[in-house]
Amino acid sequence: MQENALVSVVIPTYNRAGSIIKAVESVLNQTYQNIEIIVVDDNSSDNTAKLIGLLGNDKIRYIKNEMNLGPSGARNKGIQHAKGEYIAFQDSDDEWLPSKLEHQLQLFQQEDYGLVYCAYRYLKGSLNYKYPSEKYSLEELEGNIFESMFEMNKISTQTMIIKKEVLEQVGGFEETLRCLEDWELALRICYKYKIGFVNEMLVNVNYSKNSVNYNYRNALDAYIYMVKKNKDLVRDKTKLCEMISAIMRHMLGELTQEEFLIYKERVVPEVMDETMFHVLLHETKRSVKYKSNYEMAMRMSEIHNLSEKLAVYLKTSKINSVAIYGVGRVGIQLINVLKETDVKISFAIDENKSIVEGIKTVSMKEIEEKVDAVIVTTSYDFNQISKELKLYVNSQIINLESMLVSELL
Repeated sequence: MQENALVSVVIPTYNRAGSIIKAVESVLNQTYQNIEIIVVDDNSSDNTAKLIGLLGNDKIRYIKNEMNLGPSGARNKGIQHAKGEYIAFQDSDDEWLPSKLEHQLQLFQQEDYGLVYCAYRYLKGSLNYKYPSEKYSLEELEGNIFESMFEMNKISTQTMIIKKEVLEQVGGFEETLRCLEDWELALRICYKYKIGFVNEMLVNVNYSKNSVNYNYRNALDAYIYMVKKNKDLVRDKTKLCEMISAIMRHMLGELTQEEFLIYKERVVPEVMDETMFHVLLHETKRSVKYKSNYEMAMRMSEIHNLSEKLAVYLKTSKINSVAIYGVGRVGIQLINVLKETDVKISFAIDENKSIVEGIKTVSMKEIEEKVDAVIVTTSYDFNQISKELKLYVNSQIINLESMLVSELL
């Protein structure tokens, strides 16, 4: 590293007039001052340009895209205009602590690292925690960490400083990905270079609903992309388990049946064979179902005067008789709660039991008695269950999980 090397700080932004100045000022206030700031405005419609201009600082270069390129495209535009030996990234709603650049650049002087990152403080409402957490060993956080990176992304965009020559060698952010693009770039760098880590929280990462472009489909695209691209490079194949598990969890997310089949064709056979796909799908489904039902049971036990609140909720909805779908732990818990009310439990619906807590249990096909509503107690796969129930009942179908988080309870 050259003494007093120039650091280019790329800040993409899109309609963030309310937070961009604070983010930029946290960079201007660094103890290390040989910097240039490249603000890439991704075709905002607010007054971002005016606010940046009012700062009147010659360290700042403002570039406005003629069309929206997305976060990765905007960052790559900034990289193209960067003059520094090192390139760092800041997000338009986060803040750097004053010593961030200084402490990270010191590591580049000690070792031939391709990338140096730091810990950060994640802020969301009352949440305030360090990441990466102390559960990770130093061996998992610095040095040759390519394989350990598949277990969890530890390197967030706003914590990175990368040698410009490294970015020129591995390429910039993958613009086809709509989320997890920092993870994908970090994997490419980790495969070829040693990584440095400063174990200090030098960035405050602020949760913002507007900053989140994460959804099931975007994440699934990213996970499949990363596994396909890197599976042959990983020596210890067990390191891929977490990422493959993430693929399976997202396959069980918000996808339509048609989307599920399309994604399956992308996973089989390139990521795994047909048999393994169905085995993992079954095990993931069972694990997710157990966790969801456990959390719902805990939520029920924590609601004060639950029976009274449920009675009011159901009476207000003109529901005097119900059937309970699913008589596992949560279903039995609900039956016992409703027994304390005037609401009639006509029967329960379950394929595997005949009488539960004194309540007759039937399969869907055996339903004969009319009720005002069916309460579905399984938090998993409600839409599919509801669709099947409508073939046999002409009643209101209620999702217990949604009811428990309703403001009415």
